[in-house]
Amino acid sequence: MTLYLLRHGESIANVTHTFASRKLDLPLTEFGRKQVIEIAEPLKKIGFTRLYSSPLLRARQTAEIIGKKCGLKPFVIESLREIDVGILDGKCIEELNRRKVYDKVIAKWDKGQNDAGFQDGETLDVVKDRIKDFLKSLDDKNNKRILVVGHGLLFMAFIWLFCNTRGPIFESGRINRCHFTVIERKDGQFHILEHDIAPKNSKKGLY
Repeated sequence: MTLYLLRHGESIANVTHTFASRKLDLPLTEFGRKQVIEIAEPLKKIGFTRLYSSPLLRARQTAEIIGKKCGLKPFVIESLREIDVGILDGKCIEELNRRKVYDKVIAKWDKGQNDAGFQDGETLDVVKDRIKDFLKSLDDKNNKRILVVGHGLLFMAFIWLFCNTRGPIFESGRINRCHFTVIERKDGQFHILEHDIAPKNSKKGLY
């Protein structure tokens, strides 16, 4: 089974540099919609068997555009919601050293400190439980090539928690908007095949 973890297109929260995980549910920008329309064709060529989406508007809009192109109906999954950043949520990222607070938590997660988290938000251990719920719902026989539309931080958490091989492929430490990471499950283990790739540049779409 191969998972394509696709980050949504540019949203209003991205433009305004605002944390938006629970309090705000902002749509794609016009440029974000154009981004998604542009990648829909190369994504269609991959031949996905199933399409899942976060319930947040920016992800659903992305999934709906791609779903129409690929002939797939998106399944909206609550457990794919972006990570709760607690007291940072709804606030400007660049104000009052909030970026430093955020980066401090991310650095701990990258080092395997799963009990660390955002004040009044989620720890990585909590996120692990909901990602596990999603993975348990997948049927390997009918889900050979799956597109999951969601959020950069949630997908990074997936990699920190479940991928046993990272190596130099993971050096960027993020997933850009409308890029994806390709993960294969083999013998019960997840392995990264590609990370932070624009769909048109993906070698893993050429099966």
